[in-house]
Amino acid sequence: MKREWIAARNQQLADEPYCLICGSTYGIVVHHIETHGLGVKNNAASNLATLCFNHHTGCEGVHPLGRDTFNRMFGNPFDTEGDSDEG
Repeated sequence: MKREWIAARNQQLADEPYCLICGSTYGIVVHHIETHGLGVKNNAASNLATLCFNHHTGCEGVHPLGRDTFNRMFGNPFDTEGDSDEG
């Protein structure tokens, strides 16, 4: 499973080497849009997004502003139902 993740992460960074939200190329990480319980992650390309550290911490809900404030200020790029407070 770890090898699968490394290959998926490397491919994502090759395909999208910038933050999806702000375009930064500094401090980028690959974010899983949806997880499936206790650490089980879907490594499909359609479930991955490249984000800078600042936007990744916001999406994960650990940003100093808090998830709700972060989403109100920056929006939630993964929100397909228009409810940016859910995550």
